[in-house]
Amino acid sequence: MLTAAFKCSTVACVNKQTPLSPPALRRRAIFLPAIVVLTVWLLNVVALRTHVGPQHAGFWMFIFIAASAVLVWSLGWRAKHSGVPPWRTVATTVTATVVWFFLSGALPDLGSEPKITIGDRGTRPGGGFTHSISNAFQRAQLETLQARAQQLGPSGAFAEFSCGDSVPDFRFELTLEPAGEYNERLIDVAYTPRLDIGGADRCLSFGLSYLFDTTLAEIDHGPPVDYGYVNPSTGEKLGPYIRGPLRKPICRCDLRHSGREWVAWSQQAAEALR
Repeated sequence: MLTAAFKCSTVACVNKQTPLSPPALRRRAIFLPAIVVLTVWLLNVVALRTHVGPQHAGFWMFIFIAASAVLVWSLGWRAKHSGVPPWRTVATTVTATVVWFFLSGALPDLGSEPKITIGDRGTRPGGGFTHSISNAFQRAQLETLQARAQQLGPSGAFAEFSCGDSVPDFRFELTLEPAGEYNERLIDVAYTPRLDIGGADRCLSFGLSYLFDTTLAEIDHGPPVDYGYVNPSTGEKLGPYIRGPLRKPICRCDLRHSGREWVAWSQQAAEALR
């Protein structure tokens, strides 16, 4: 039985397949490439949505080209053993593959994570900053962060960074930015009103970013994302970036209008400011 099964796995057994008519070969040459395109597209969507498996576009392009090459060869071989000129079937398969590939551009972009924006900072001039986030950070966490951000002012959290001045009524607009070719997965924080970052509001601006850092650390519990960074000098893989302890800015309010640096991140550095 095993010997018979082995023999049936050889080309000799395959040669015994029923020859296909030219119309049957043509149908396969036209529609099988569509199955290849859809299969690779679905696998790519699953990988991007679940963050499991290869997610680089180059990998899936390689899989598509390899699968298409195998399909072209197999249909050409089948045409030859069906008494049909292989070149015609090969040409039809290649043409159909190219056409289906370009038509796949009309498929919905289900693999890409949508950008999510909540809040409204208004129309006044303002500022902003970004924070990297894990894959576990989703809309629910974004809404929690927005709610916590709006309570920073009423809670008095800005008091130690304002040098006794009244704190403006901040409005925040938060955007979850999906990871892209040139950016990590991050939160874009936009706020109003504008702060004088290089002058009297310097410590308040750093304090605002610090408070978002600490709040985000309490909300985002996912592991750091590995973006495949490497050491440019050695080529060694660096692994995911792990943030160190958060540093609270220390305001030297007595130097606020001196024209020199008046914000530090350790008590020793603050005392050394002159």
